[in-house]
Amino acid sequence: MGERTRVWPKRERRGAIAAETLFPAASLGKPVFAYAALRLAEQGQLDLDRPLKSYVPDHAPADVRGDRVTARHVLSLMLPPKSR
Repeated sequence: MGERTRVWPKRERRGAIAAETLFPAASLGKPVFAYAALRLAEQGQLDLDRPLKSYVPDHAPADVRGDRVTARHVLSLMLPPKSR
């Protein structure tokens, strides 16, 4: 998928869909991540409650909570609470 990929054709361009028709991709990565994460967890290769930082140690999270974000947080679309 290229950067110009789209899921729905623009309304003003209704008609036949061709190979070069662009569609907005929206949030297609979420179900792909969910499927992959749950398969890896099922196989014992991913702990849903282990911080993702331990799997990708070189990643620099933008949020201060990033070091504590787990796959379970990502799957539930929630971040861990801020430290007090």
